[in-house]
Amino acid sequence: MTAILVGESVSKHYGGLKAVDDVDFHLDDGEILGLIGPNGAGKTTLFSVAAGSTPPTHGRVLLDGKEVSGKSAHRSVHLGICRTHQIVRPFARLTVAENVLVGHHYGRPPNVGGRDALAVTMEILDFIGLADADRIIVLDHGRKIAEGTPAEVGNDPRVIEAYLGRDDEGQPVEPEEGQRA
Repeated sequence: MTAILVGESVSKHYGGLKAVDDVDFHLDDGEILGLIGPNGAGKTTLFSVAAGSTPPTHGRVLLDGKEVSGKSAHRSVHLGICRTHQIVRPFARLTVAENVLVGHHYGRPPNVGGRDALAVTMEILDFIGLADADRIIVLDHGRKIAEGTPAEVGNDPRVIEAYLGRDDEGQPVEPEEGQRA
């Protein structure tokens, strides 16, 4: 696979706050890469640095081998990278497939034209390239704490701790049924 977007030791500091702290990443051609983390983890800042709207304190971002970090957002757009702002209203406790299923199914009978609604939903996700999310990077307090498939990341103790915290004895809180990937 050829990496089309690469971050090398990307950092963004605001005074003493390390919003993004020495994060390496790559996005391969044709890959879906998720970036997750709790509130304040540094996700938006990393996107802003990658898109050129915020210069890094340290490190660099390359798009097809050309440096885009430190360039203005409008110059980055001409190189082929931009960002949009998240204004979505999905059902938070549903998976991507379940959210698409609700959108497809709302106001229609469950069996449309002799076809199962879930099968149609999976066709839609496959068509737009979201049937199988490839890899996920997890940030917490500006640092990359995990990377892997959704199942690997969802079962990583560091990720569970970042989202759920520790109990009174200092042990990571165990997720309730249905909270793991």
